[in-house]
Amino acid sequence: VVSNVLFFGPAQGLGVNPFRVFKEINKRFNTAEEQDEYRKKLYRRDVLGDEIPAQLFDDMLKGRANPQTAISELNTLLSKAQKFAASGSEIPKSIYERLKQLSIAVDAFYKIALFEHELKVLKKAQAHAIKVGSSEPLADTTIWTEGRLEIAAADKVKMTAQSYSQAPPLARGLQESMVGPLVAPFLRFKLEVPRIVFNTYKLGFHELGSGNAVLKRRAI
Repeated sequence: VVSNVLFFGPAQGLGVNPFRVFKEINKRFNTAEEQDEYRKKLYRRDVLGDEIPAQLFDDMLKGRANPQTAISELNTLLSKAQKFAASGSEIPKSIYERLKQLSIAVDAFYKIALFEHELKVLKKAQAHAIKVGSSEPLADTTIWTEGRLEIAAADKVKMTAQSYSQAPPLARGLQESMVGPLVAPFLRFKLEVPRIVFNTYKLGFHELGSGNAVLKRRAI
């Protein structure tokens, strides 16, 4: 959770508070149908996985659940779980299940924020390519449609975000154990760092060679 916000996020150009984007998202949708379509789009693009219940997503969009509250509760429950573990007692299942839910929820908040950020950068890059009359593929809106831009943004999220669904099998398996909420986040961070750092540089070199001023500036 913290590694996404403080380590991986800034590496992708996100600010210190990436969750501000949810205020914009909340203003964008006026009906339940629009919110549901947005949720389905995130599922289709594989930004979110089946681990996110529909009710939780609805609470996130409507502000009933927010990342700051989730992180605060997560830290409180982690302290309680550590006390049980230190005394040699088994962590209550209710605490374990809630820790897992909160970890997944905060991951979801971050991945949505990163998706919106990457999509915004791609749209800005496309607008620039069209404005200067560039011959680069991004300027061709018959190929690089809204849907294609969304797919590209989602691919970048999967490449550069630490998340429950993208975690290595060892970390996912540990997460399911009763001590998982205490150990898995640290193991997952260590296992994910090489993948995300490699992909960050890979995307950076690709953007530097794109010929697009917006992407080149972002890569630097």
